[in-house]
Amino acid sequence: MVVGGFMRNCKIKHLLLLSSALGAGVGGITGLYSPARASCTSYAPATGTTVTCSGTSNTAVSAATGATNVTVNFEDGAQHQVTGTVAVNVRDQSDVNLHGFAAISSSSVGIRILGSGYANTQSVVTLNDNSTVTATGTVSAINVSGSYNQVWLNDSSSLLNSGTGDGIFVTGGLEYGRNTIVIGSGASVTTMGSTANAVDISFGNNDSVINYGILTSVGITVDGSPAADLVINYGTIQTTGGTAISLFGGDDSLTLGSGSLIIGTIDGGDGTDDLTLVGSGSEDSNISNFETLTMNGSEWTLSGVNSFTTIALNSGSLTNNGTLAATGGMNFSAAGARFVNNNTFTGSVSGSTGTDTISNYGTIDGSIALGEGEDSVTLGTGSLITGAIDGGERCNIGA
Repeated sequence: MVVGGFMRNCKIKHLLLLSSALGAGVGGITGLYSPARASCTSYAPATGTTVTCSGTSNTAVSAATGATNVTVNFEDGAQHQVTGTVAVNVRDQSDVNLHGFAAISSSSVGIRILGSGYANTQSVVTLNDNSTVTATGTVSAINVSGSYNQVWLNDSSSLLNSGTGDGIFVTGGLEYGRNTIVIGSGASVTTMGSTANAVDISFGNNDSVINYGILTSVGITVDGSPAADLVINYGTIQTTGGTAISLFGGDDSLTLGSGSLIIGTIDGGDGTDDLTLVGSGSEDSNISNFETLTMNGSEWTLSGVNSFTTIALNSGSLTNNGTLAATGGMNFSAAGARFVNNNTFTGSVSGSTGTDTISNYGTIDGSIALGEGEDSVTLGTGSLITGAIDGGERCNIGA
């Protein structure tokens, strides 16, 4: 069967011809003087089987044809090294868990979740402690198909594809999805191929990537699907190839929180996309193709070239040190918010019924219309407002 690739508007993903032979037997009988090689308790587990792997093995663990609800546990120090095929292959309602310094490596795919259909696969892959999954192939280190699957990288676990393939590849069909990928604060995903993605959501709907760790690639680091994707970042997403996040099609949501660091551009792609800021931080990447910017944080600074249709200031202080545009205007949606402009902002500004604060030390190419409340407009050195200023009922305008 051919798995792991789709054509999306002439965007061609690598295809992998994955073996359908699911009953590869044990590679040899355990010898009297090599107990460490008595690795996995089963290499072709049936439905409901729990497999425990320890020591060293070179034979793939591949669930029997049609087998579901399989659990594969790799104990601390287990070394599962497979050449030419998927190292661990399971289906619906299955779990793969790595503990301690357990390591899986393959010249093909390290771990594959193969859904029998696109709905309700519900399998979970969990890397704990210092465990690792390494691939050198053309597809991915972890390959997930179906829906409601989860991939967790906890503690100091890591994922590496030193070949041309992705780190984590997800596909679920446009009607299904809801797969969740969580990268913990000490965990990492790294790819080295020139077009490889750390996380590639090829197909799916409402799939989520939640990152507290480090995602690194040469190509696009987080690559979205044609449908709705959710990306939440409190860690590092970085690329040396130009674009760190590309959400492609669909109505996508990107949330940046405290600790977020993006190295590379951010592209919302097609659809109606939202960027939400929470907590506090700064971002100097160029941001494009997002329809809304929602400020729900306490203090954020933007320094790149950024364009939105509308900007909603719901809380905190938003500072612009770069070039910021809102073709549909900026709105103070709640009392107490503040906008500080140190460079160029293009668009109109509308106040709320509460207290709004604007401090301008650059150019606001548009008008300001504040509503009710004890509003404040500070016009500092270098300030230029090209449109009219309406202070509302109780506004203090000062230099």
